[in-house]
Amino acid sequence: MMTRKHFKVLAASIEKLAHTHYDHAYDMACDVADACAKDNPRFDRCKFFEACGLGGVHFRPVEGPLG
Repeated sequence: MMTRKHFKVLAASIEKLAHTHYDHAYDMACDVADACAKDNPRFDRCKFFEACGLGGVHFRPVEGPLG
């Protein structure tokens, strides 16, 4: 199981990317957050995005029949 230590390391790496490539960092943070949440039910998505330097909770827009 991934722990807070793992989440911090991942967030620090994404934060570095966010300084130069925000959109790529955002996409990566979404993917990593999804995987972390599946692995650890106590994962806090909001804290993770803040640690990534991307602000609070973010969700990808869901593609539907209109989009």
